[in-house]
Amino acid sequence: MKQSDGNIAQQFVSMKTTQKRLAQTEDILNDLDAHVHAKVSFTADQTVLGFLQQLKAFGSIIRNTVYSVKGTRKMNIKVQNDSSGCLVYGSCLTEDGELLIPDCNNKKLKRADIVKLSVVDYCELPHHPRDVCGIDKQEAVVTLGNNSIQFVSLGNKLALTRDMKLNHRCFCIAYRNNKLYISNNNKSVYVHDMTGTLLQTISKDSSGKDLFTYSRHIAFSDCGDKIFVANGEQGVVTVDV
Repeated sequence: MKQSDGNIAQQFVSMKTTQKRLAQTEDILNDLDAHVHAKVSFTADQTVLGFLQQLKAFGSIIRNTVYSVKGTRKMNIKVQNDSSGCLVYGSCLTEDGELLIPDCNNKKLKRADIVKLSVVDYCELPHHPRDVCGIDKQEAVVTLGNNSIQFVSLGNKLALTRDMKLNHRCFCIAYRNNKLYISNNNKSVYVHDMTGTLLQTISKDSSGKDLFTYSRHIAFSDCGDKIFVANGEQGVVTVDV
């Protein structure tokens, strides 16, 4: 319209074009408004309802093996000054992918390279170790046979830090959310905070029946709402956290 200023004929054509576009726009808006206010109703197909009522189940579950062994490798964990044959009850991987191995007979915590299949470092422990778990990238904790746990620094060299004496036997151990879960290889799993305070003892179900016969290794579900306890030869016991 600005460009046709002074040109009456051009102004007339521009005006007609604008009016046409406005009319088209108004039609579209009216059409959209009609759809917005349209009433929609649904009538169920009764044949579908009848079909569903005849079903006893929606299907079946096929259990597939989640894990399978792809291969095994042997690693000699004996070091030069070991006085006895190695005895290992548990182990764990560090965040750096190294394997921590508590050697019970030789009272050592050994660190191994799982690619080279060799021990790269070790430290002496004050008593016979049973199990180990990682706390973070810098620290792990080991259960000992004298009813105590030993914290170990995971620096360039393994080094003992603090220890805690507990009022129960310490066998296998696991860590989650600033809590230590410790089995006693008997009828209980103990939950401690990081200062050693006993928070909970897990030993019986809601009816008062013993949960465990030989409480051993401990693991957590992916969501962290359940713990799995290897119960000697009886299988695995699942407990809500």
